[in-house]
Amino acid sequence: MAQLRAGPMLRAVDATSATVWVETDTPCEVAVGDHRARTVTLFGHHYAFVAVSDFTPGAPYTVTLDGQRAWPADDRFPPSRLRAPPAERATVLFGSCRSILSDELGDPDRVDALRECAWRAASDPGQALPDLIVLLGDQVYADRTPPATRRFIRCRRSVKGPVGTHAHDFTEFAALYREAWSEPAVRWLLSTVPTVMIFDDHEVIDNWNTSARWLAAHEAQPWWPQRLRNALAAYWMYQHLGNLTADERAADPGFAALRRGDPSVALATFERLASRGGEGTPGVRWSYARTVGPARLVMIDSRGGRVLQGGKRHLLDEDEWAWLEDERAHPAPYLLLGTSLPLLLPHGLHELERITTAACAGRWGRVGARIGERVRQAAQFTTGRWRCCAAPPGRHAEA
Repeated sequence: MAQLRAGPMLRAVDATSATVWVETDTPCEVAVGDHRARTVTLFGHHYAFVAVSDFTPGAPYTVTLDGQRAWPADDRFPPSRLRAPPAERATVLFGSCRSILSDELGDPDRVDALRECAWRAASDPGQALPDLIVLLGDQVYADRTPPATRRFIRCRRSVKGPVGTHAHDFTEFAALYREAWSEPAVRWLLSTVPTVMIFDDHEVIDNWNTSARWLAAHEAQPWWPQRLRNALAAYWMYQHLGNLTADERAADPGFAALRRGDPSVALATFERLASRGGEGTPGVRWSYARTVGPARLVMIDSRGGRVLQGGKRHLLDEDEWAWLEDERAHPAPYLLLGTSLPLLLPHGLHELERITTAACAGRWGRVGARIGERVRQAAQFTTGRWRCCAAPPGRHAEA
C-alpha cells in the first residue's frame, strides 16, 4: 500500500484553484477530495501535484493514495484546510534560514518560529493562522546537514573527501527536504497554510554564486557539476513547481515531459544551468509573482540567476530585469518584493559593500582584490541572513 513520505503541503493558491503537493513511496493515484493526479517520478522518487479547483475557502480536506486514506494522520492537530488569502486584507508570515536544530540547541533566540506558530494555532482555536507563509531562502542546508540526513549519508557512502556529509545526489537532497518538513507540528502547518518559496545559497552550498572567483574555484572541482545539477533538480521538485499555478505548471516543458514519463527534458535543463554558471538563467525563470489580498507579491531569484562572467556582477540578467519591470507596473495598490538578500541596506553597510566590490574588481591591485574577496566571503555569512520589511511613511506593514 502506498504511503506518504512528505506532505501534504498547500502550495500555490489563487482565485480558482489550490495546489496540494505530496511525496509518496511508490507510484500511485493521489486524491484530494474529488480531485486526482498520478504521481510523477524523478530519480526514482515519486511526487504528485493535485490541483483542487472551485474549492470553498476553509474547507477541510483529506488525502487518499490509491483510494486509501493517508491524511490526516495525527489527531493532535485540527483538520487541514484549503485556504486562500482574503481579497481585502492578508496577513503574511515570512522568514528565512530555518534550522531544524533550533530547539535542540536550547538557545531561546533560535526557537523554531514555524513550530511555535503551529502549536499556538493548534492549542488555541481563537489563534488566527497567517494567510500565507513566505519562505525567503535557506529552507534547507545542503552544506550543514542535520543529524538524520547525516546518518543516512554515512550509511550509503563514504564521507571522506571534499563532499563529506554534504548532500550530493538527488536522493540525499530528498532526504534533507523530508527531514526539514516532517516534524509533526510543522508538517500540519504547511498542510493548512499556503506557502511560497525562493532559494538562497544553502539549498546548494554556502556562498553560492558570490563572485566570478568563487565560481571559478568551484567549477574546477570534479564534484561540483553533479552537486549543482542535483541541487537544482531538488529545488525544482520540492520548492519551485509548487510556487506555480496549475496552468503555469502545465506550461513548464520539463514538468509536461515528466508527466509523460520522460525526465530527460528537465534533466537537460539542469545540466545546462550547471555548465553555464554566472551567465544568468536563459530559458529558465525561478522568479514568479502572486496576488496576495490587495498586494502583488513578486518573488525574485537573486541567487541562481546572477551574471558573473565578462567582468560583470549583476544579481539579475537583462531578461529578468525586464520581467521585474513589468511586474512593478502591476495595478495592485501594494507591491511586495520578496528576495533572499537585503534590498535596502543601512548607509554604512551600503558603503562597505561598495568598497569590497571595488577591491575585488582590482581597484587597489591584486593584493587588494585577494583581501577584498576574503572579506566579502566572510561577511556574506552574516549579511545574507538579514531580512528587511520596509513600508513608506503613513503605511502599515503587517507580517
